Amino acid sequence: MRSKLIGPVIYSCLFGFFLGCEQKPNEDLILENEEIKLKYKNSELEYSFSRLFVQKLVEVNRKNDFSSVHNFQQNAPFDRYFWVANSKTQTLEQYDLNFELQSSIGSKGFGPSEFSQAHVFYTDKNKILVHDFQQTAIKEVNLLQNDISHFKLKTYFYSPAFFSNSQVLIKYSDNEDFTGALEFELVDFKEGDVTNTIKIPIERTQYVSKVYEGDFRLNDSFGVYFNYCVGRVFVFDRKEKKFLRAITTIDKTPPPRAEYKSFGGGMKVLVNVPSYQMFIDGFLDQNDYFWLLNDISNEKDTKVIDVYSVTESHGNEYQFSIKVPNLTDGQEAVKIFKVGKNLLVFYEDLTIVNYEILE
Repeated sequence: MRSKLIGPVIYSCLFGFFLGCEQKPNEDLILENEEIKLKYKNSELEYSFSRLFVQKLVEVNRKNDFSSVHNFQQNAPFDRYFWVANSKTQTLEQYDLNFELQSSIGSKGFGPSEFSQAHVFYTDKNKILVHDFQQTAIKEVNLLQNDISHFKLKTYFYSPAFFSNSQVLIKYSDNEDFTGALEFELVDFKEGDVTNTIKIPIERTQYVSKVYEGDFRLNDSFGVYFNYCVGRVFVFDRKEKKFLRAITTIDKTPPPRAEYKSFGGGMKVLVNVPSYQMFIDGFLDQNDYFWLLNDISNEKDTKVIDVYSVTESHGNEYQFSIKVPNLTDGQEAVKIFKVGKNLLVFYEDLTIVNYEILE
């Protein structure tokens, strides 16, 4: 059951950072209290918290069927353009905000120049670092020289965070016993060696890797690991290669319980209970704000982005929220990232929409 309580409209210099104290308030942007109840077969989660809406999205343009051959795992900010991997041509492609192809790099054929399943992009000045999980390799793309370096990995891992030209941070995933720590490993992908282990205290948890399933997002200074089912965000310093802080989301979603479920043919699969994925995607911009797309919303046709500061200089961790509408045909948002002042939203049935963010 979902119900909605609308609180008073509050405008003051407290929100001047977003609105400006001299601006005329937009009546569509309000302080909204949400009462959300989500019931499951084996448990019940109840939410009660406030969101502040001081920005909104206005559609600029869209392209249907854009993602039929594209992989959108871009984990870093770009300005005026974005990169995707084309699974048909097996190349990296650069597009502008009109969805016009600007350039491409790579070639078809299983090898160093092919991008089979490019999972992560991260720029370092004139370079792009790519994790090709089908080839179990890291590829370093030099945009100035139009050159691709290929580093074969000794072990498979999911969605690394690039901390330097040779080191990645990964979530350790082999522990099935009860543990009070979430472990991350710093790996030299050129040598294959673990150079450091970072342990973050958590509640004692069994199958911690499943419970804390998630993904990394990066900007020039920080790496953020967000969880799909737990309302916690872990912040790392990329330059110092260390853990900084944990941020609790405003919904305070507790960790689920992981257990094995039996399926046909005697197959058992480790699943989270409840299995609902609240947190869908995230993006870390160059102003050190983390944009977390989630499904905790009063409105069935809307998802919400909650924005958090990853630094102490911004004051409070939670900053504001933005509503992300479903498309008229029912498509729901599944991935987001910012390009300059615009927000690109990828929807589940191949549509990409370019939104302008209005204050």
